[in-house]
Amino acid sequence: MEITLSAKQKEILLREYERDYEAYLTFGGGEATIYFMGTCSGMAFVLTKTGIATDEEIAKIQEKVEKKLEEKRNKPRIED
Repeated sequence: MEITLSAKQKEILLREYERDYEAYLTFGGGEATIYFMGTCSGMAFVLTKTGIATDEEIAKIQEKVEKKLEEKRNKPRIED
């Protein structure tokens, strides 16, 4: 199955996936983490199966978020 979307609609969906993936990685466990884990898995499945995004695009988003969080984690909290 393939769905046709505008570039803007695709961008919005991928941005939402990125936001939810970041939330999944930053919540400290519990029900919220499980919710976002399920949401991300479902979104990735639907986005790839409908042809909206490729596995590579999803992986790129995940790498981007993980790198952003790593940089944030390594940044000093108090600056001179």
